[in-house]
Amino acid sequence: MTVSRLPDNVTLTPWRLTERERGEVLCSESLDDAMACRRTLFMGFFFDGTRNNLYYDEGKQAHSNVARLYRIFDDARKHGEERQYRFATYIPGVGTEFWKGVGDSGVGLHANAGAAAGWGGEARINWALLQLQNNLHLYALQRRLTNENEDRALVSRMSTDINLERMRQAFPEGEEPPRPKSPEDRKLRSEVTLAQSFQAIASTQWRDTNIDGRRQVLAERRAVLLDKLQPVLTGRLPKLGHIRISVFGFSRGATEARVFVNWLRDLCDTPRGPLRICGVPATVDFLGLFDTVASVGAAQGLLEDLATGHGGWGQRRDLRIPGPPVVTRCLHLVAGHEVRGSFPLDAAAGPNVEEVVYPGVHSDVGGGYMLGEQGRGMTDDAKLSQIPLCHMYRAALAAGVPLMDLTQAPPPIQNAFKVSVGLMSRFNAYMIELRGNSNLGNATTEDLVQRHYRQFLQWRRYFLDKYTQVLGRVASPQDRMDLTQANLELAGEWKTLLGSDDLIRGYNSPWMGGYTGALLEYGIIKPFVNAGKDTLTILGTLANLLARARFDDLPGGWIANVSPIVDGTMQSSMMLEALAQALESKHGQWKQVENAWNAGVFLPHGAVCALFERDVHDSRAWFKPLGDDDDVWIDKARAYIRELERKEKLALDGKGPRLSNEERKDLTFYRQKMDGRDAPNGEIPAVALPAQKSGRELSFLWGYLRWRTVYHDPINDYRSQYQSLANAERGTLIRRKRVLEREAETLDDTIRDISKHLQGRVMAGGGEMVMAEGVNQLGGFYARKMEVETELKAVQVFLDEMGPVT
Repeated sequence: MTVSRLPDNVTLTPWRLTERERGEVLCSESLDDAMACRRTLFMGFFFDGTRNNLYYDEGKQAHSNVARLYRIFDDARKHGEERQYRFATYIPGVGTEFWKGVGDSGVGLHANAGAAAGWGGEARINWALLQLQNNLHLYALQRRLTNENEDRALVSRMSTDINLERMRQAFPEGEEPPRPKSPEDRKLRSEVTLAQSFQAIASTQWRDTNIDGRRQVLAERRAVLLDKLQPVLTGRLPKLGHIRISVFGFSRGATEARVFVNWLRDLCDTPRGPLRICGVPATVDFLGLFDTVASVGAAQGLLEDLATGHGGWGQRRDLRIPGPPVVTRCLHLVAGHEVRGSFPLDAAAGPNVEEVVYPGVHSDVGGGYMLGEQGRGMTDDAKLSQIPLCHMYRAALAAGVPLMDLTQAPPPIQNAFKVSVGLMSRFNAYMIELRGNSNLGNATTEDLVQRHYRQFLQWRRYFLDKYTQVLGRVASPQDRMDLTQANLELAGEWKTLLGSDDLIRGYNSPWMGGYTGALLEYGIIKPFVNAGKDTLTILGTLANLLARARFDDLPGGWIANVSPIVDGTMQSSMMLEALAQALESKHGQWKQVENAWNAGVFLPHGAVCALFERDVHDSRAWFKPLGDDDDVWIDKARAYIRELERKEKLALDGKGPRLSNEERKDLTFYRQKMDGRDAPNGEIPAVALPAQKSGRELSFLWGYLRWRTVYHDPINDYRSQYQSLANAERGTLIRRKRVLEREAETLDDTIRDISKHLQGRVMAGGGEMVMAEGVNQLGGFYARKMEVETELKAVQVFLDEMGPVT
């Protein structure tokens, strides 16, 4: 099964292969047989992460590790080669511009929907499939099968997400969209409403991918390729003996990469068995993944038991790693210090999979940070992400991926793979300390993630009330605000969890582990935020948006954990139940991390402190899904200061009210920073503006005091739990599915009736005992509903495993 381990110590030349790895390269290269006049075609596909885009990031040295590996893929035609044998295809991340490829402008609503829901991911995967066929045609006939405009039209035929009516943005006819990050884009993003964002999430979550459209387009093209290319590929010398594919991805790009290798079947000659494309054997030699996060549709950060981020194109069945002979090797590099609720890990599994858990948060592994963010990575070679980058480079090279020899690469590419000596020293010291305090044994990936995170918890506990001591290198006012405010939230989170222990023990109901009485009186909800009503307002807003979201069609398969068709009473009870389950899970997580947190009363080892203070970012502090993007906030803050100046003048002239204390404070801060100078180019610099204080994930659910969620493929659990169904024929599964669906409908009706009754009792001032009995009764029906839904999911997984009906 999956091999899970910690990374090795870094050598002074971290990109240089070991002797063993060099031997593997020689074995990989020996597949070409020049005497037999057979050639191998190499194709590399590089799926970038959310809001990562090589063409906008490289100039700032903020391009991700996937983008850096794309740059080093050696696709140039060599001397004496009669045609091109190596092709590299780069796919920009969701939430960024890919207008000419798939019609994603990367601005305004498109940018927000891509970042929040993974919108546009399906279109990107389909575009990559088209490029594989184009590459094959280009190899054989020296021209692509279809051009850029034709590809974009085909992507539209193949994809659901890119065609969603309410995702269309009107731009002047004949003009391209504004440039991302431009003033026009910032204005568009600032105008996106909460309702629009939620509609994008809901639409992505509850829409099936366009399976029929994808298969039809690929089949049409396959027929053309077979007719035109097979005589060329297999008939004349040199024959094409093998197609070797390598695929890389980071974040949602890693999810896209995993889906891509599963959807490859749709362009192959047969739906089962070894891969063959136009009669030529094909394999995915290497699948290189950086910290897979799906979060497609409604991410886990919305509410834990309401969504898992596996909607739309991110179905778990398509995230499985195919075994040999389809995928020879998969290397998955995992972030050990990521904790955001919206960034759960989708672990990989299989006998061909190795998972290595690195220190750092999401982008400390996959790359993409700007120089000096949060006082870390002051130079490009000092970024923690450089170490996993070099690991992936070596592993891919050893697997036979045609990457450049770094010693022969152009200086800009060499520089992109450098690692500073200081970083290597701190990394190695941290790893030595971690291994010394860990009994690794047969540790799983999840075990290793938690061992890393224990070190972080102890460090944060020790510096909780003296956190300013570790912020000396942080220059950006917004970074300082983010880190300071997040630390205050951590202190509040801990205080609340300590108080919740006594509250939970005070309620001893058999339903939901004692939460019934607490929920009835909001005894647990209130302590988690100073103004509990604000949290309930947020949840109520989400519930109302859920009920109001419009759908052009219903999903064709089992997509969501909850139905999108609910009335007001139903969605309110669902949200309350989901909140209760999330709180229960949160408290359980706290009890698991409590010992690690309390161990932080002592100063951690110097190696641990050094890495956290200088190299590991705090992704939770920066991430503000309930706030504004930093550049949008700056525009709003500039307008705010100008408005304060106008209001002050009116007040001085006796024509308006005086400024509030907070307004006077902000205006004074601005003037002190400007020191009498005029704003350059009429724009107030960011250092003179008030920083954004809030917008992070709700700390009472998704704070620091929890483990990162790790999702595993449930199919083996389902096979064990439902053994008779696992071995059943298709007809039996379909009949069982219908029975369960009817029972689910009956349960929904019953729950709706009880909810309405309870609501009536609340309005009439019903007694607490009667209410408790009703809630317990409701809990019993919910429990059965969860059993039915779990079995339904298992049945659908077993049906999916059988493949399409032929």
